[in-house]
Amino acid sequence: MDELLREVEAEKEHIIATLEALKEALEREEKTVVELAVIAAFLQNAYNGMENIIKRTFAIVPLGNRINGYYYELQSV
Repeated sequence: MDELLREVEAEKEHIIATLEALKEALEREEKTVVELAVIAAFLQNAYNGMENIIKRTFAIVPLGNRINGYYYELQSV
């Protein structure tokens, strides 16, 4: 489980750095085609990072009551 926490923390740091770069790119007044492609790449990288966290978590945490309980709690909010 410690390995998972280290991996998630590292991925989270990458996501934060990507989102900061994305924010900077979005703040530019006029964007070239290349800059728009970079923005798309930043969005894809952030998404992939979040997806990696979910995949790693589900690979270690057993599916079952915890997930169903969590899902139920989300629906009851």
